[in-house]
Amino acid sequence: MINLIVEELQTIMARRIAALPPTLRPFTQEATSLPRALLLTGARGVGKSTFLLHHSKNRKLLYFSADNPLVMTLS
Repeated sequence: MINLIVEELQTIMARRIAALPPTLRPFTQEATSLPRALLLTGARGVGKSTFLLHHSKNRKLLYFSADNPLVMTLS
């Protein structure tokens, strides 16, 4: 069951990466490395998801939103 959920989260992440805007805010490109785990908080629309998706493009990372119904079923 967990493997199916991870596969679905990977599919969702790939769709979101494909939908990234062509131009990104400068702070999105300034970070060159990320820690093993990262929790971002902030107001809606400031670029948290865009930042994480941009940095997950060429890395072996799994981005997911904690309010995704798939993730909520695990609790």
